[in-house]
Amino acid sequence: MLKQSNDIFKDILSPLAERGTSPYTYFYRIIGYEDQREYLANIKELDEKLKLTGNYIVFDKTIPVSTDSVTIERVRKLFEPAPLKDYRNGALINVLESKGFFSVSSDIRVNQRIKQAFGIVLNHYLKNEKSPNLSILMNFCTKILLWFGDYGKHNRNKSPYNPKVIYWGSPQKHEIYFLILMSLIGYDVLVLNTSFKDKFEKVDKDNQFSMVIKHSKELLIDDFPGRKIQEQENTKTDTNTNTAAKTRTGTRANPSGLVRPALNSETPVTKASADDSIRRVASPKEESVPTNRALNRQKDLTARLLNDPVLVVKLKRTEKIFEEILVPLNSRTGYVGEPYPILPAYFVRYIGVPSSTDDWEAEYYNSLYNLDKTLRMSGLYLKFSEGIPAPSAEESALIPHNLISYAFQDRFEIIEQTLRAKLLPQTYDELLDNTIRKTFVDIVHLFAEKSSNANTSILLNFSLKLISWLNRYVPQLFPRLNRNRKSGNPGQNYEHNPKVLFYGPIKAHEIFLLTAFHKLGCDVLYVHSEEEGDKPFQSFDEENALTHLIRNRHNLSLAPFPQGERLIRKSTIAYNASKEIEEVIYSEEVGLFKPWQFESYGTQPITLKTTYDELKILWKEPVKLRPEFKIQNKKVYVPNLFAKINGVSEDLNDYWQDLKELSSASNTKLIEAVPFTKITYSKQDLYQTSYLLNKKGLLEEFEAAKSRHYKFGHLKAPLQHFLIAKINELLLSEMFLGTVDKKFKLKIIMTILTMDDELLRLIEVFDYPQEVPKVIVYDNKKETFTESDSIMLAYLNLIGLDIVVFTPTNYKTIEHYIKPSLFDCHQLPFVKYDLQLPALDSIQTNPTPKLGLLSRLFKLR
Repeated sequence: MLKQSNDIFKDILSPLAERGTSPYTYFYRIIGYEDQREYLANIKELDEKLKLTGNYIVFDKTIPVSTDSVTIERVRKLFEPAPLKDYRNGALINVLESKGFFSVSSDIRVNQRIKQAFGIVLNHYLKNEKSPNLSILMNFCTKILLWFGDYGKHNRNKSPYNPKVIYWGSPQKHEIYFLILMSLIGYDVLVLNTSFKDKFEKVDKDNQFSMVIKHSKELLIDDFPGRKIQEQENTKTDTNTNTAAKTRTGTRANPSGLVRPALNSETPVTKASADDSIRRVASPKEESVPTNRALNRQKDLTARLLNDPVLVVKLKRTEKIFEEILVPLNSRTGYVGEPYPILPAYFVRYIGVPSSTDDWEAEYYNSLYNLDKTLRMSGLYLKFSEGIPAPSAEESALIPHNLISYAFQDRFEIIEQTLRAKLLPQTYDELLDNTIRKTFVDIVHLFAEKSSNANTSILLNFSLKLISWLNRYVPQLFPRLNRNRKSGNPGQNYEHNPKVLFYGPIKAHEIFLLTAFHKLGCDVLYVHSEEEGDKPFQSFDEENALTHLIRNRHNLSLAPFPQGERLIRKSTIAYNASKEIEEVIYSEEVGLFKPWQFESYGTQPITLKTTYDELKILWKEPVKLRPEFKIQNKKVYVPNLFAKINGVSEDLNDYWQDLKELSSASNTKLIEAVPFTKITYSKQDLYQTSYLLNKKGLLEEFEAAKSRHYKFGHLKAPLQHFLIAKINELLLSEMFLGTVDKKFKLKIIMTILTMDDELLRLIEVFDYPQEVPKVIVYDNKKETFTESDSIMLAYLNLIGLDIVVFTPTNYKTIEHYIKPSLFDCHQLPFVKYDLQLPALDSIQTNPTPKLGLLSRLFKLR
């Protein structure tokens, strides 16, 4: 079991006796540091204590790979009974078990645990790598088995402590898988990485196999703490003979278990590793500086290539690649025909989606579909929409074994031997064949320059992959039937160049192949609908010198390559002109608004404090004419009214006149009795809706829409989103006097989701800058507002509706639930009990309206 620790430097020292009957292990990686001196001192102290356990290994910046040819050959023979197609179903694990590979203990349970650990690691590798080819998988398995053979023996030590591993530095990918294996078979593993470079994030993405501690500071990885002095002392006592022996073996293990590197951990394991270990130990930095002999060889090789005539390809740029890619070469500026052609070819990265006044998403996919259809008719065309398949086992088998196993010194020797082997495709067009050879050389050099850590093994693997790809695709792009010469008619051979379209995510090696296609004279188009898809090219061609970048306005989630045209509507000239005029006239700044212009906006109520007379004046004013109205940041600020009228007027007829006048406004709902909210849900329904709340205690819109109580489904999408957003605003608004706990939140949600249809229609007709829908409540009884009534009024106020409550009795009503500071309270002089609401149509309108208070005071008419 993997166990969590509060102090890993202390807990990792606990013996097996203290770990119970089901022993657990620790696997921690510590990234960065806080106090450098204290951290390094703690590591040094831990190192001294772990040495005393007698069951301890330190890997200093790498895990060395065995260079013993006998061991490597023995491990490779283990794979012979297990074909590649069976690796995923456990055949390899079964073969290893039959060979006794897991029989490291007399305890069957221990051996079974080791077998299971190997299976877990192999399956996790295959899951992460998707479909690795034969050579990659063989290299991985061989390396893991060699490491296990070298270091797995510590698991058999009779010690009161389980084995411990410290890895100092940033482990490479294969090393991470091996550390996971060590942990699974019972090792405590501690990765001490003072830098922020952590490849675990690609291998153990969800921290399934390890736990991480991240600090704030970063430090370049130096020697393992406490070992510099010890190594200096060892060096003084070493004889010349010992030094030479150390150089030959490529590794050095001191009494404490510190292992020094022999090979880079990502170096593929081949038979040549044993045959020529000293030459292959060269680090990437050493390889990047060729010897004098290598430089001379490069000059000779380059001179031979340059003496042969080749196609000259120039990068041509355009902003209209979908049209320009169809233009023949001889119609492009910069084109020169035979005998020494100069080909202006495109290599374009088309990122994102262009904007238009119409359905730009459909236009984008239709343009891709039509381009693909047109290019397919030309015949000389390749399309990659799911990456470029790696070389198959059959293609890899065509590479001579002596080339794979050859101990190359540098990339120049790789190029020379590969050209001598004549593995590149032959088209029987001398000019094109020369260009293919030069392109291969250029791409290998380019790969070495772009890959700072590429050693000879990595360069060889890349070169052989490139050869397999060229042999697969060059015959399709340059078939002999289409290369018949027309004597006496120069310039006809290269008028119509091949096209290559790559759609979707791309890997580094695939970019180099596309570059090779372009150097052969092909038009290359890379397409991705998201800006994120261009990241591999940004590191490959940061200055856009090798490719031309077209970055469009919109981003769109990547979808499969279109298989047909989508339906689309096109705008007329008059329509486009009308839209342009609307953009100028109907803007937030001008103040002219067309109907429903802001239906996708939100609202922010600004509840006005007014006198009773002001309320009556503003009642029928549209939002845009009220004080404090504005539109800003996709939100309409709605000056609305929320008031309670206590008592009645001195002249009761005036009171009814006011009520009649207010209720006569358009889109007004008069509620003649309370409570007015109907409860249509049960207590069981209430508590069953708790799943609608997310972790933050807010209503989850997607889940609400699936609820059987949801009644907004017939509304337009922006309005549905608006209604849910307002519910969440209400949950957070602090409008209520009581505590808004989970139970009350559920009541708010159910009350609004099941609201009366007439109230819902008031919200539906609300065109925010125009007329405000209104609610008038007449309450003349002791039976006053319920909690649900108050929830509805608070919700409608938050949306921006006008609300007035008439209470002739002077009783407390909405004050029981809603904070009094959120609404006006106007007091009239008299109180009436059991005052029945008459039929408002029967009330006679006063011929001469009475003057208001200010008018009477200042004698204004």
